[in-house]
Amino acid sequence: MALSMTGFGVATIQTQKNQLTVQVKSVNGRFLETKFKLPKAYFSFENDLRQVVADNIFRGSVEILVNKSEFAASHLNQTNVVFNEDLAKAWLSGAVKLSKKLKLKYAPEFRDVLKIPDLYQVNEDAVLTDDERNFVIKALKQALKDCIKSKNSEGEKLTKNLLHLVGELEDFAQNVEKMRPEMEKQLKQNLEKKIKELSQTHNFDETRLMQESVYLVEKADIEEELTRLKAHIQSFKKILNEKAASVGKKLDFITQEMHREINTMGAKTQSLQTINNVINAKAFVEKIREQVQNIE
Repeated sequence: MALSMTGFGVATIQTQKNQLTVQVKSVNGRFLETKFKLPKAYFSFENDLRQVVADNIFRGSVEILVNKSEFAASHLNQTNVVFNEDLAKAWLSGAVKLSKKLKLKYAPEFRDVLKIPDLYQVNEDAVLTDDERNFVIKALKQALKDCIKSKNSEGEKLTKNLLHLVGELEDFAQNVEKMRPEMEKQLKQNLEKKIKELSQTHNFDETRLMQESVYLVEKADIEEELTRLKAHIQSFKKILNEKAASVGKKLDFITQEMHREINTMGAKTQSLQTINNVINAKAFVEKIREQVQNIE
C-alpha cells in the first residue's frame, strides 16, 4: 500500500526530571529533507536523530520539533553568569567624569550598572546523560510511528483514487481496441481514395505510391502504443499495491510513459472519436500525475 508524504505525529515521554514532547510533520518533497528544532543540549547528537528519521521516512520534507520541560532545576544544566567588571568600572568612571565636565550632579546607582550593554554573559553547560539521549530517541521513534500511521491512512485514500483513475485508462484502452477495425477500415478507404486520385494524374508512379501507402499504414498503426499502454497500466497497479516503503518515483516514471503512449496515439489516429477519447485519457493521466506527487 502506497504511503502519502503528508503526515503528522506526536509523542510525549515523561521522566522524573523532565517531559519530552516530539512532533513530526512531513509534507511533499522530491527527496528526503529533514529540519530539526532542538534544545541546545541535544545539538551534539542531531546526526543520530537524523539517521532515525532516514530509517523510517524515505522521501519528503520532514520537520522535527523537540520540546523539553523541566520539572525542577536539573543537575544536568550548570548555569554560570559572568560579569565584565572592567567594563562596569570603566563605564562608571566615564559617567562620573562626564557629569563633572557638564557640571551635573550624578550619583551612580547599581541599577544603572545593570543596564550597561554586554555587561554579563550567561553560560549554560549542558551535560547530557545516556539515559536522556535514549529518551529523546525513543520519543522520536514513537512520534515517527504515529506520523507513519497518518501517512498510511492518507495513502489508502490516494491508492483508492489512483486505482479509479487507472481504471478509466483501462476503459480507454479497451475502447480503442474495439475501435481498431473501424479505424483500419477508414484508413483503407482513405488510401483507396488517394490511390484513385493519383492514378488519374499524368505523373503516376506506382512504386512510389506503394511506398507511400506502406508508410501511411505504419504511421497510423497504434498497436504498439496500445500494447505498451496496457503493460504500463498493469505495472502501475502492481507497484501501487507493493509493500515497498517508497514507490512514488516509480509511479511518476510510469505515469510519464503512459502519457507518452496516449499522446502518440492521438497524433497517429485520424478518427475523431478516438481523438476525443485521447483528450479525456490525457486529462486522467494529468490527475494521476497530481496524485502521484503526494506518494512517498
